[in-house]
Amino acid sequence: MKRAKAMLEVANVNKSFGGIMALMDVSFRVDRGTITAMIGPNGAGKTTLLNVITGIYMASAGEILFEGKNISGIRPHQVSYLGISRTFQNLQVFQNMSALENVMVGSHCRTSAGFIACLARTLKVKREEKEVRNRAMEMLGFVNLAGKQNQPGSSLPCGDQKRLELARALVSHPKLVLLDEPVSGLNNSETEEMGDLILKLKESGMTVLLVEHDMNFVMRVSDVIVVLNYGEKLAQGSPAEIQNDDMVIAAYLGD
Repeated sequence: MKRAKAMLEVANVNKSFGGIMALMDVSFRVDRGTITAMIGPNGAGKTTLLNVITGIYMASAGEILFEGKNISGIRPHQVSYLGISRTFQNLQVFQNMSALENVMVGSHCRTSAGFIACLARTLKVKREEKEVRNRAMEMLGFVNLAGKQNQPGSSLPCGDQKRLELARALVSHPKLVLLDEPVSGLNNSETEEMGDLILKLKESGMTVLLVEHDMNFVMRVSDVIVVLNYGEKLAQGSPAEIQNDDMVIAAYLGD
């Protein structure tokens, strides 16, 4: 049986900062419509790899292939336009903007009206604004924030802000979503809710690559787990395989 084409391929990626090697010859693939988790100790290179994928950092060597196209070295807004969006390890909510405005910001790469048209308030601008607002409201509903669209970002509790970031990542119609520690700081019920949302993304056909330390969460939602350790890929497999991998247990999971 022929294997499905990968949504994302990380091919022999290296990243150095001066004399420090943060990533060393890392390779794996993320198949379309799956949830892949990256785990590993702090400093293993997980967020660095997300930054390389999204164009924040340029790989020192190797390639990032998205739908078969080499996207290594292109800028973050170009990566977003191609269909990759992300959340961040530390909350990146605009505190003085409403929840709705926070989500609408994520649609910027999908709008086409220029500066002059915006000043003139043309019909095209008004039509785009309506479409962006409607899409943002739809995504707020998806992440269970309906009715909170007018609340300032600063007034929302941590769990709501995490889901607000997810809504902003989804509003641009991405094909691949990267989530950096989506349940960090959340309580048990909030973690379960986030897991339900991510599984719902998969059911809708979305592809997800996430970084997380909460192993119960990872084992619940993931199809494939990639383990990084000191910048190198230590293992890759199903949750059951990773749970029983002696090298992973010694390096990260413990007894």
